[in-house]
Amino acid sequence: MFFAAMSPMPWREYDFFVYIIASRTHQLYIGFTNSLQRRMGEHRERRSGAYSAKYNIDRLVYYEHHQYVLNAIAREKELKTWNRARKIALIESVNPTWRDLSEDWGKIATADSSAALRNDNKVTVRNDNKKAGSQPGLRNENKG
Repeated sequence: MFFAAMSPMPWREYDFFVYIIASRTHQLYIGFTNSLQRRMGEHRERRSGAYSAKYNIDRLVYYEHHQYVLNAIAREKELKTWNRARKIALIESVNPTWRDLSEDWGKIATADSSAALRNDNKVTVRNDNKKAGSQPGLRNENKG
């Protein structure tokens, strides 16, 4: 039997986002996705029967970038266990006015908007050094 020589897998950077969206009355929804822009579009379509459609939840108020899917899933589960006050404190620590962080996405043309979300130098880094930044709503698990 012939086996092809195993070549190392090419290095690829993956993008996963844990996000919190809110209604104008501060109803919350937490989710994760590999395409934040696509997922926000889906929430804004307000498909009937969906929780976010029922409560008009379509304003992105917080998000984090993760390179590994298991980290994103674990973080989503962790945030869902938090009480409401703790979730609100997290949102307000980076986005005190609850501004829709996705409102300008259609106005700014970039070659790779996911890369822009991922590579912004003004992010809060989720690691042992926890470097604070000024980009509202974004946390990044990669060391900066």
